[in-house]
Amino acid sequence: MIVKRIKRREQAKFLPTLFLLLSLFSFQNIANAQMPDSIRHYLDTVITIAQKESFYTHNVNWKSLRKEMYAKAAEARKSSDLKSSFQLMLESLGDYHGGVYFADGAMAEYRLPKTRPGSPELDTIQAMLRKKAFRLTSRTIDQQWGYLLIPSIGGIGSEQLTRNARLIQDEVNKINAKGVKGWVIDLRYNPGGNIYAVATGMAAFIPEGAYLQYIKSNHQPAFRLQMESSNLYTQGFKPTSLEKIEHIIPESVPVMVLVSRFTSSAGEMLAYLLRQRKNCIIIGEETGGYCSGTTYLDLGNVGLNITTGYPIHPNGNIFSSLQPDLALQTKHSPANIEKDKLVQKAIAMLKAEIE
Repeated sequence: MIVKRIKRREQAKFLPTLFLLLSLFSFQNIANAQMPDSIRHYLDTVITIAQKESFYTHNVNWKSLRKEMYAKAAEARKSSDLKSSFQLMLESLGDYHGGVYFADGAMAEYRLPKTRPGSPELDTIQAMLRKKAFRLTSRTIDQQWGYLLIPSIGGIGSEQLTRNARLIQDEVNKINAKGVKGWVIDLRYNPGGNIYAVATGMAAFIPEGAYLQYIKSNHQPAFRLQMESSNLYTQGFKPTSLEKIEHIIPESVPVMVLVSRFTSSAGEMLAYLLRQRKNCIIIGEETGGYCSGTTYLDLGNVGLNITTGYPIHPNGNIFSSLQPDLALQTKHSPANIEKDKLVQKAIAMLKAEIE
């Protein structure tokens, strides 16, 4: 071992640098030491659950990721201070459907960059979606056709989910009572929500036994969504509690489902379930690509939502978005439904089905 002696004058040059390094080292240790136990608990719990349950768990080196997350959380004093750590986790996983929610309204999420060209018109629609400008809407067109626009409808807990499902069901019943010959179901402005609320609300259209099967990253079954007695079940559990519908809309009644690039998550899942009707055609463009299934865990001041499965077709192929039966891209006219080109095309197709 070679020891180099440093002269007193040279020692003086090193003292400020040495003091700074010691100060930084001490500050980091103090910061870690001062991290509240509750914050450490949230961090450890989220990492542990994500490592075990995430569909993308094999995308990352968890030892390295944990170290990086702890470094970002060194000065965290409240749960929302962990936002950057959880953001890093979601980005590392590539989980663009997941999110971490905090009691104060903050949120950590990762979103895919746009892969399809936009336009001023589409940017306007996107801005309207962010403001939640679209509302549940039903009407008759030409006194013969039912029109139903289903926007993002969510809910947490059985009571709220059932209430939201009943709102949709009431709109369906109101129009169905007028004896319409066919339906246009507009999901173009549905970026997601809660599939249990919307599917149960639309039970009159969805065949008994219609299902959506999800698998884990190891291709083993994850969970299954299935319509039974007018409610959407998962693994034998029924999040909603609506009475069984006696007046199911017959499958002989034609249904046109409109989708767009904005149709995502629960909107895509609903379209998939509706597609299992014998007389249903999906019109529009490829959907948003958020068909993956997520699991939400309430950890108190932190809510964890991570992707835990992907849906498969009956042939076993994984999919993340839906392709329409008839691909059409037209201008949107949400303010004037009767003049909307895609709605007009759907009505023309309904007439052809009846005739």
